[in-house]
Amino acid sequence: SSDLAPNRSENCLLAGRNLLTRCVVRVSNDCCRQSQHLPPAQIEGKPSDRAGATTGGVEISFVLPCLNEARTLKGCIEACFECINTHNLNGEVVISDNGSTDGSQEIAVACGARLVHAPARGYGNALMAGINAAKGKYCVIGDSDLSCDYREAIRSAL
Repeated sequence: SSDLAPNRSENCLLAGRNLLTRCVVRVSNDCCRQSQHLPPAQIEGKPSDRAGATTGGVEISFVLPCLNEARTLKGCIEACFECINTHNLNGEVVISDNGSTDGSQEIAVACGARLVHAPARGYGNALMAGINAAKGKYCVIGDSDLSCDYREAIRSAL
């Protein structure tokens, strides 16, 4: 409805354990935050730090919620960037951190991902903060525990 402005439709891929499923998600940045009484997410990094920022709009955002995933996070981020580079896409990796205490934030930044600090605890809150911060026309959403093969994200969408 018109009272949910600004609405934005996102084409998203939800990453499951062994497959990626195509779906469309309608996101209202302001409405979602206001209805949950959440402060805006804090986003680290400059736009020029993100892949695709100098050559035009970001085509794809990999959004990974994270809570104490230091053991597996680097492999997930590397797989996301491998997919972006293999398919010559303007893309970014957004790690939506939910209060990690194991060094996950430092790993995300060191690996070239954009770090978002989710303002409230919970998997859903981390997802919403990451989606709201994503710059891509398309979003790939999945976990940070190596349960998804992000290198296959584009092939699965076709």
